[in-house]
Order: sequence, then structure tokens, then C-alpha cells
Amino acid sequence: MTRLKISTRLMIMMCLLVLLQAALLGGFALRYLSTSLEDQIGLRALQLASMIAQTPAVRDAARDRDSFSMQALAEELREATDASFISIGDSEGIRLAHPLPERIGKPMVGGDNYRALELGQSYISRAVGSLGPSIRGKAPIFSPEGRSSASSRSAT
Repeated sequence: MTRLKISTRLMIMMCLLVLLQAALLGGFALRYLSTSLEDQIGLRALQLASMIAQTPAVRDAARDRDSFSMQALAEELREATDASFISIGDSEGIRLAHPLPERIGKPMVGGDNYRALELGQSYISRAVGSLGPSIRGKAPIFSPEGRSSASSRSAT
């Protein structure tokens, strides 16, 4: 059995060390990029949800619990933006607008409505809903008197 020269062994060790460093740096870079992308998607979803919640036509449809108008508005807004879906619920968490019309009138899924409906807060949520896992922007829809009357949710 032949033994490798010391210079050959050193070259192999240096190559392995460089490969290990490249793999570690690549892993950290991918994780950073993934986290940054998720944060940006969440911020865009939150901005969209807040904009939808402040739209007068949406406020009126939420106040009247007018699912037909709300569905048309949500679809129009979804097409005008790059949102994957827009779902809007009333103050009880019942869907007024949803990408799948047969789910309108049923409870919103994901367990992440409390802050919007009860506390009146806008926030980013990562949850699994009826359409699968998503990054969601959630914002309360306030009545003209300032009460939370529904919640808007968008996901990008």
C-alpha cells in the first residue's frame, strides 16, 4: 500500500476545509435570504390588508354583511394586486369573502383572528388555513365610529 506524500495530504485537507467553509457560508446565506423574503412577503401582505380594511366600499359591505359585494370587491382587489388570495370575515370570524365561494359563510380557519377582531391590531401571521400554509397580513375593519366590525386578510 502506497502512502500519500505529505504535500498531497495537505492539499486534500485544504480542499476539504474550503468545501466545508463554502457549504457553511452557503447554508447561512440561504437561511438569511429565506427569512428576508418571508419578512418582505409578510410586510406586503400587511400593507395590502390595511389598505383593504380602509377602503370605504369594503367598510360598507362589512357593516351590512353583504357577502355578494364583498366577494366582488375582494376578487377585484386580488386581481389588481399580486396577492395569492384575499379573505374577509365579519366580527364573528365568519367569511364574507373567500377565493372558494362555497366557503363563504363558514368560520375562518387558522386560529389567528383574535388580535384583529378582539384587540383591533394589524399584524403578520404565519398559519395553516383552509387554503394551506400561508404568510398573512391581518387588519381590522373599523366602522366609522371606530369599532372593529370585521377583519381583512391577504396573503401573498
